[in-house]
Amino acid sequence: MISPLRLAVAGLAVTALVATPVTAGAAGTPSAAAPTAAAPTLQAQRASAPPAGALRVATFNVAKSTVRTRGFHWGVRRLALVRVVNATRPDVLMVQEANTQRWKGVRHIDDVIGLMRSAGYQIASTAVDNCNPGCTRGAHVFFNPQRVALPRLPSGMAPAGMTGQSNIAGTWSSSIQERATSWAFLKPHGSSRVTLYVSVHLPTPKTATGEALRLAIANRLKPWAARLIAASGLPRAELVIGGDFNSYDKRQPQGAQQVLRDAGLHDGWLAPVKVNPNYSTVNITPSTRKYKGFPPRPHFYKQNTTRIDYVFASVPPLRHEVFLRFTAKGTIDNAYRASDHNMVLVDLPLA
Repeated sequence: MISPLRLAVAGLAVTALVATPVTAGAAGTPSAAAPTAAAPTLQAQRASAPPAGALRVATFNVAKSTVRTRGFHWGVRRLALVRVVNATRPDVLMVQEANTQRWKGVRHIDDVIGLMRSAGYQIASTAVDNCNPGCTRGAHVFFNPQRVALPRLPSGMAPAGMTGQSNIAGTWSSSIQERATSWAFLKPHGSSRVTLYVSVHLPTPKTATGEALRLAIANRLKPWAARLIAASGLPRAELVIGGDFNSYDKRQPQGAQQVLRDAGLHDGWLAPVKVNPNYSTVNITPSTRKYKGFPPRPHFYKQNTTRIDYVFASVPPLRHEVFLRFTAKGTIDNAYRASDHNMVLVDLPLA
């Protein structure tokens, strides 16, 4: 059971969710116990840094520059992105939908790189090799150079890159635009431990073809990553895969997310400590659909929270957070609304 702990944050009383380990839900899918509070709980004051020996890893679909629902255009959301990153300070951030579309004459990804640089982050690679001309290059890996670095790999191969998802899946459909997947080997300062991080955005269409492609990519992601690790000369490197899977347990109980669980990777959601476990990773739900991803308040799930953004790892997670900032009235603080998705943070013992 989750017990509420009252804290004062900037003069505002909020509730922190301190969770016990989750239990298995229907069909073996993970579910969290509902909080004892009668009303939706607010964002707790988060730790300033992950525990010793851990890294804070995040995934965030930042919503492409053409998304402008209810006035939340990129000119507004780009400032919120910096606030979110500065508030959370992940060591590694896997981003989706930062692509090559133009905003005021600048490519969206180039603007995101500049914004991230202002927050002290670097992009691991902007390479577009092995990605066809029509491929959407929206998935990237950013990192905090004060905490981790791109290592020199024993094999001499580049420590970061990008590939088209058809190269992972071994197949594709002409009816669906291909997306790129980015990867990067990163090593914490003062440590010999190296981890391969993969940022992925699986196809969106809710069709049989779209689901077949999501499954094809998911089934081959871990073997593809294993080949990268073998080629690096670091056979003991750990693996983290994060991104927008466009798949969730209620709609696709045997979807891409379950494929990675079955492959032996740990779902960050299974962390023994959770923050905001009753809020979805994306703000498009049946009860809030009319707001098209930007509702005044997020939907509060009593159980079986819908998630389409995940962090999977070869090591067990320590903490999982769906990042949200609220006003005193319980509405989403628009100063931190960078997307129709919410950032997902997971602490992992990888330092």
